[in-house]
Amino acid sequence: RAATPEILKRRFSEYGQLTDVKIATTKDGVSRRFAFLGYASEDSATRARKGVHNTYIMTNKVQVDFAREIGSKEIPRGWSKYTEGTSAFQKRVQKDAAKVETTKKGKAGKVDKADAKTAREEKQRLKEVLKRKKEEAALEAGLDDMAFLKAKVSTDADGEDDGDQGHAAEEEAHEGRVLLQNVPFASSEGDVKALAENHGPVVEVHLPTDEDTSQSRGVVFV
Repeated sequence: RAATPEILKRRFSEYGQLTDVKIATTKDGVSRRFAFLGYASEDSATRARKGVHNTYIMTNKVQVDFAREIGSKEIPRGWSKYTEGTSAFQKRVQKDAAKVETTKKGKAGKVDKADAKTAREEKQRLKEVLKRKKEEAALEAGLDDMAFLKAKVSTDADGEDDGDQGHAAEEEAHEGRVLLQNVPFASSEGDVKALAENHGPVVEVHLPTDEDTSQSRGVVFV
C-alpha cells in the first residue's frame, strides 16, 4: 500500500520507456494494491513481465500480467472487494446495504419520537383551550365566586388523572383563596394585592415563579 508511482517507475523503467503509471485507489484515496503501467512498446512490456513477475517490491511479492479489456474472459478471477463479481464484492454490497437500512430505521425512530412529542403537546394545548372556554363561559353566565371555583375544579378534573387536585382546589375555595390566571408576567405581588383589595381584605398573595428563570408563571394565588 505504501508504493508510490515514483517507486514503480524506478523499478520498471529499466525494461523500457514508460508512458504512464497509475495506481488504482478507492474513493477515499486508499491504494487498492494494483497498478497499470504503460510502455512505449510491447517488447518492453514483455521484458518487464518476465523480469518482475513474482519478485518483491519493498516487502510485497508482486505479480505482473498484461492488461486486458474490461469483460474479457481471459481476465483472472478477481479477489478484491472493490471488483464487481467477486464474493468479497458481494459481501461488501450486502454490508453497505445493511448499514443504510440501519440508518433509515434510526431516522424513522427519531421521527416517530418527534411525532409522539408533537401529539402530546397538541393534546395539552387543546386541554388548555377547552379549560379557558369553560372558564369564560362561567364568567359570562354570571356565576358567583364559589360556583366559578367549583366549575374550575370540574374543568381541572377533566384534564387530570389525579383526583386529589380537584379536592385541594375545593378546599382552597372554602378557605377564601382564589387563583388568578393569565396574569401579565410583569405584574408584582403588590400590583395584584392592590387590585384584589378592591373586593375585600387580602391576607396573602403568592406569585409562583420559574425556578430557572425566576420569571412569573402567569398565575397568582390570593
